[in-house]
Amino acid sequence: MVFDRQGREKLHAIKQVDGSVMDVTLHNSPSNLQIVADLLVENNTDSLPKRVLAFNPVDKRYYYYTAIPVAAGNSVVGVVVVGTSVNDLMPTLKSTSLADVIIYDANGKSIATTLVSSGPEAELFLQTISIQAATYQQVINQDNTVEGDNLYVGGRWYKVARGPLKLGDNRLAVYAVILPLDFVVETSSTNRVNY
Repeated sequence: MVFDRQGREKLHAIKQVDGSVMDVTLHNSPSNLQIVADLLVENNTDSLPKRVLAFNPVDKRYYYYTAIPVAAGNSVVGVVVVGTSVNDLMPTLKSTSLADVIIYDANGKSIATTLVSSGPEAELFLQTISIQAATYQQVINQDNTVEGDNLYVGGRWYKVARGPLKLGDNRLAVYAVILPLDFVVETSSTNRVNY
């Protein structure tokens, strides 16, 4: 997305599954991303990138957005925002953490998980694993502490550990890693080294 000095949308493109790019620009509509307004108010051509997890109403998906100022001389004349769908990030998060993962929005609603990938039951399942907004606020503000509890899914108990998802100085969301409660690694398993 590209926004002008007044925060009005000039370009909004979304890459499709087939690789094509769809232009969904709502010309001159105001940005609904706080990171755009923040960069414009700062008016600093050397501002560091700002990041956020936010909902895109066009394709109804959550994205991890990064925004940077567009400079002309010594002034900020606009903002460029690039994003990656949270759903596209989930497989990488799962393989990196070696566990299932949940990401929550600021209201405590689970917006993505690797426990259930798709289908009609996916949205209902996301609702059942959501947390209270107060729990979200408590976890997002913590440092060096992990909150957790147990979760029963599909006939199996899991241990859930939640913490703030941080990138640089940005606290983007609350995330959880999930392992089976009866988690045991075989001594002969090559994966034991990874754990």
